[in-house]
This record gives sequence, structure tokens and C-alpha cells, in this order.
Amino acid sequence: MNKRVLYFLLQPIDSRPPCISQVCTLRDMGIEVVVLTTGCNGPIWKLLQSKGVTCEFFTMKQFPVMLLQRGINAVNYFFMFRKFWKKYWTDNTVLWIGSEQSVIKMWRFLKHRHPVILNALEFYEHEWYQKGMKKIVPNVEILTACEPTRAKYMVDWWNLEKTPYILRNKPYGSLPPKGNGSTPELKAAIDLLRDKKVLLYQGSIAPDRDLSLLAQALARGNSEFYLVLSGPDKNGGLKKLKSIYERVLYLGNFPAPTHLEITPYATACVAFYEDNCINNRYCAPNKIYEYAGCGAPMLCNAIPGLMETVGKAGAAECVDFSDAREVLDALARMDARYEDYQQAALAFYRNTDNSEVMEQIVSDAFSRTKAAKV
Repeated sequence: MNKRVLYFLLQPIDSRPPCISQVCTLRDMGIEVVVLTTGCNGPIWKLLQSKGVTCEFFTMKQFPVMLLQRGINAVNYFFMFRKFWKKYWTDNTVLWIGSEQSVIKMWRFLKHRHPVILNALEFYEHEWYQKGMKKIVPNVEILTACEPTRAKYMVDWWNLEKTPYILRNKPYGSLPPKGNGSTPELKAAIDLLRDKKVLLYQGSIAPDRDLSLLAQALARGNSEFYLVLSGPDKNGGLKKLKSIYERVLYLGNFPAPTHLEITPYATACVAFYEDNCINNRYCAPNKIYEYAGCGAPMLCNAIPGLMETVGKAGAAECVDFSDAREVLDALARMDARYEDYQQAALAFYRNTDNSEVMEQIVSDAFSRTKAAKV
């Protein structure tokens, strides 16, 4: 009987790079994978099809009354998941739940399905999150985390007997080399970057990733860098940055993985997270792997999650963004030893390998199936 994983995610799978990596790696290991999710963009859909992954989708119903919408969707989720379960479950099948939001919302439907692997992609201190996870986690067989310090917090806060498996947020597959852009929009974006000194930020332009201090430092130093942004603009953050620094360029928001066509054109890249909670301090961004895989040195703020990874590897300068002199000196150091930072970034990317941990997780999970116990 073939090994099979039913992979459940109550968000679009293209919005969760760790989930994409896990699904594709499982296929590389020869395991049949069936995904139930709420959506998938074109490029990721093509990738999953090429790997032989079966996908089924929830349809999210929209209603003007939120309570009605939640109620009807909950009923639909229940019947859809029950149909999914009956269609694909065998005695040699494992359920892998892709996110904690998925398990908290759906646990009443999932709690009798075993064995279960659960991704804890984040570690929020919100009451709803902690209350839900503390109740659910003791009932799942295998838990994964994407950062070791967060995993230790999980042990303490959720009274775990075992530290979760650590699966780093390294994206699946090789990263694209420089090209001319696979769409007219990407070509136009890339053309804007040619022959410029590019300090690239890719991700949400949002209050918890406020780059205004960086923009102030660049303006104060009359920097040669263009601060180039690519990602969704939330709460008017782009307008604020443009008012501070005249060399701000916004390229637009490109669906994964096409945004990676832009990354090789960066001179250096930016990673920034507010130092205001466990989840941010011990961040586990897939961005640092995307940047590193393109050989881009990084300018980061000084939080443990960045200092202990790309900072420790010599691939980044981790500084206080509120200190303009410190920011400008860091950029000057990267300029002076640019090839050293490049090589350190590429080594950091190469030296991160989740394959051994994935093999351990799979072995552990399938040893718990009914087929293994016969």
C-alpha cells in the first residue's frame, strides 16, 4: 500500500512557502500527496501539477453578514473535509495540517483523524492563539516549528514533552538567474533596475515592517542607493516612504514565485521586523533564503532571528535602523567587501538543508499508521 499524505490548509497554498516546500519534498521522497486548500495561483499550480500533486479546493462563500458567512463556510468545510477524507484516506495515510490557523478553526472536524503532523508556522502571544494551541497540540502526534527558539517557547508555553522538529523556511528548488522578465510587468520592473544601485525590500509594506527609519537614514546620508519595494502596500506605507526619500521605487506586487525574477537585480536586500514580540524577535523569514540564494548581501535590523542566522553567517549587517550613521556605515562595509558578503550569503543558502529532518518526520509519522502496526 502506497504511503499517502493528506495535506490540509485553510489558506491559499501559494501564500505559504513552507507548505509548498513540504508538499514538493514529500513528492520527491516518493510519497503520494493530496492537497485540500482554499486556492492556488497559476505558477504554483503548474509546479504542483508537474510534481504529480493532486489538489482539491474549498470554495469560500461571501455574504454581507459576517456571522452568516462564517456559519455557512463552517458547514461547507465540514462536508468538504468529510468527503475529502472518505475519498483519500487509507490505513497508510497521514494527515498534515499546514498552519495553526487551519487547525484552530477546524479542530472539531479533525480531532479524530490520526496520525497528525501540524505546522506551527508562527508563535503569536494572542490569547485566542495560545488558548487554541495549548488545547490542540497535546492531541497531535508530530509538531513542526520553523525556528529553534520559537520551538523552545512552544515547549514551555504548551507543556510539551518533546521539542518540535525544526523545518527552516527555505523555499523549494533552485532560484532563477538574471533574466529579462517572464511577463510584460516583470520586464518593465527589471528594466527600471538596470544600472542602478538597488537596495531591495520584498514583502508587505505594513506598520509592523515600517521602513521609514531606513528611508530617513538614506536621505540623511544622500545615499546612492535606490530603495526598491515589491509587495502589497498596506495602510499607505508607500506614500510615507516616498515623502521621506526621493529615491524610492515601487515595482508592484508579483505572485510567488515570479517575484524571484526581480531578486537577482538587487545590489543588497533588506530584512526588517519590529522588535516587539516573540514572533518577530525570533522571525523565520523565507525572504532571507530567497535573498541569500541570489547571492545578495543583506541589511537587517538587530533582532535575534536575523543576527543568529544571516548575521552570524557573515551574509548580513544587523544594525539599529534608528541610528542613521550605523545604517550608512553598514552599507559602506558591504560595499568595501562585497564579494565576501556575496559568498557568505550563497554558503548560508547551501548549508541549510531540510531533507534529513523531513525524512525523520516521515519515518516517525508513518510508523504510527494502522498499516505499520499490523
